[in-house]
Amino acid sequence: HVSHVSQVSRVHLGNSIAIADNSENRRDFIFRLMLSSNDTSVFYLRIKSRHPVLIPLFIKNEAQLNDTISSENLIFGLYFGIILSLFLYNIFLFISTRDLSYLFYVIYLLSLGLAQIAVSGYGFKYFWPQYPFINRYVLIVTSALTGITGILFALFFLRVGYYFKRVVYILYLVILMYFISIISCISGNNSFSYDILNYAALIGGLILIIIPYMVARKGYKTANYYLVAWIFFLS
Repeated sequence: HVSHVSQVSRVHLGNSIAIADNSENRRDFIFRLMLSSNDTSVFYLRIKSRHPVLIPLFIKNEAQLNDTISSENLIFGLYFGIILSLFLYNIFLFISTRDLSYLFYVIYLLSLGLAQIAVSGYGFKYFWPQYPFINRYVLIVTSALTGITGILFALFFLRVGYYFKRVVYILYLVILMYFISIISCISGNNSFSYDILNYAALIGGLILIIIPYMVARKGYKTANYYLVAWIFFLS
């Protein structure tokens, strides 16, 4: 049996390749399949990553693809708009009150926004397209900073040290885990960094559900607002 190959092509795309060198200047990894309606071809996809990989693989025509991308851009635009509004509003609150809890919340929102920009691909497309090495570190570092500042905000806002001093040390331990994750990432061990991130997020997330409930029972009713908001955010 003799097979005749009409065309063999190789395309490289990824977060480790500068966008200017990519065949498609988009945040999505798009491969053009130059086929007519009756053609058949074999395609091989080889993937290598230092990060957990989620691959929503599909085939669409150009019109359908553009509709999908437009919808995603709209949703992310609304999301980032909300984050930016909260960020600016809490900067104003911090300047007005000089309350450290608002400062930590501002840094938390900044880190959260950067993490979402990184994971969605917009950061690489718009902010550092010529510096793909940033993608190796940015998601872990921003996610860890989000966890650290989220815990610090909770400590100040819920007055945890006043009501439950021992819990403060547990939360400091979670913060230490986040720092270990950052150090591990910088040293090149991304797999261990993600493991630490997951454990830190699990422990910290559970504690920040239990603590506001307990603080509210002590008479600090503001903790109820935090509890509802935190459960809504996690959901």
